[in-house]
Amino acid sequence: MRIIWQDKKLSFGGKTDTAQIPGDLLGQLYKDFTASMLESIFPDADAVIYGEGYGAGIQKGGGDYCPSKAFIAFDVCVITPPTDLVAGVTAPEGKWWLSYENVCDVAGKLKIPVVPFIGEMTLEDATEFVHAGFKSRCAVNPNKMAEGLVGRISRSGLLSLVCISIFKTTERD
Repeated sequence: MRIIWQDKKLSFGGKTDTAQIPGDLLGQLYKDFTASMLESIFPDADAVIYGEGYGAGIQKGGGDYCPSKAFIAFDVCVITPPTDLVAGVTAPEGKWWLSYENVCDVAGKLKIPVVPFIGEMTLEDATEFVHAGFKSRCAVNPNKMAEGLVGRISRSGLLSLVCISIFKTTERD
């Protein structure tokens, strides 16, 4: 799911532009997020907050994660407008993928949870980790087994990225 802040307007989207968000979850999102909240965090830029809807009524056993419908964040992309560097020279629009710490900062300001950090590992190790099973670190039920991991490919040393690879692996993968 996406919380989209573009041209000073708030909207919500699914994983793709054609994905449908269930009406009751969409209603909850409009209760939980306002344009003024996003304006206060991103006054001079557009942004997309990536995450998932979760909780009771969203997936089987969702009440073990959260008793109500909610949004949990896992990434934030900030889109900066073109900038005049010097007369006649303009820097193009930029996409900035925030570090995990900065994603947590944005989520804290919005009073929403963030997918917990598990560690750094290869894709193969992550797949093995999920297949072995582990307890969820974001469920209200301490015995709830996690469905999978959300991960990002590390690109150390880069502060600004045009594109970043995101993957999700689940026990079914």
